[in-house]
Amino acid sequence: PRSPSPLDGAMASTVSFHARLRQMLDAGHSECGWLPEGDKFWVSNPEGLAGRVIPLYWEHRSYASFTRSLNAYSFYKMSPSTWAHPLFHRDHPHLAQQITRKATPAKSRLRKDRGEKDMRKQLEKEQKALAAAKNEVTRLEAELAEAQQQASMENNLLLSLEQQAVNHVVAIADRPLEEYNNVQAQDFGLNEQDLIDMDELDVDSETEETEAADEAETGRDDAERSDECEALAAEMVKSCKLFGYNCPIANAKDQELYAQSKCAETRRELESYVEQIQHAKQHGLPPPPTPPFLLKHQKERQGGGNRSPHSVMVETHGEDKCAIQ
Repeated sequence: PRSPSPLDGAMASTVSFHARLRQMLDAGHSECGWLPEGDKFWVSNPEGLAGRVIPLYWEHRSYASFTRSLNAYSFYKMSPSTWAHPLFHRDHPHLAQQITRKATPAKSRLRKDRGEKDMRKQLEKEQKALAAAKNEVTRLEAELAEAQQQASMENNLLLSLEQQAVNHVVAIADRPLEEYNNVQAQDFGLNEQDLIDMDELDVDSETEETEAADEAETGRDDAERSDECEALAAEMVKSCKLFGYNCPIANAKDQELYAQSKCAETRRELESYVEQIQHAKQHGLPPPPTPPFLLKHQKERQGGGNRSPHSVMVETHGEDKCAIQ
């Protein structure tokens, strides 16, 4: 047999399990070796292997720990003393590079315990939230019950007051008229100051109604006067009539020139007056003051046409010519 080459601590920490196992089987120990086919290995003396061989390649002397490592790397027993792995072959060492260690039960348990711990935390959190929601529902139900009770009490009080009022009215209606000679304010649930306030309220109401009626009548008078003035002014603009102007000049030519100038002036005044009336109507304003010559013409129409002997009436013939009538 070949002399064993034990691994020192540094090498043992870096060499993989399957590399150490191959080195142990290749060393020619009497306690273990390859089968002729090269796809299995045998162990003939577990106690001797644990006491003399295993310490040369691993840092322990336990055959049970050796077998646990075999199971961890997916080696399986072909017989009580024979082991094999699909990727572990004497003549094909490169296949062993694919051998990996299975997850240890300890790590699996750790992940499981960690998951269970997280689940417990989440469950506790949800249970606290549920308890808080139940407390809030209970509080709201208590507030609702209290509000319903308060509403019921107020409704009963209202019904009681209504019934008292009905009974009071019925009692008053059943009393004969002669019993009301000495009626007092207290009989109606009032005091003397209440009666005084009611009288003042009635007086104020009547005063307001009277003032509103006067304002409405004044508004109607203003509107009628405005409409009448507007119609008269429009008629005078259309026909260019000039009333109530005394001509101080005796010469006929001067009279005609004076009338023509007055006709244009009066036309401008009438047109401005009509525009003012229309603007006041559109904006709800009081009508403008009536021009003096229009007031004089209104008085003459209402008085039957009493005019001054020197007054003249001018009528247009064309755009700029006026003739004396």
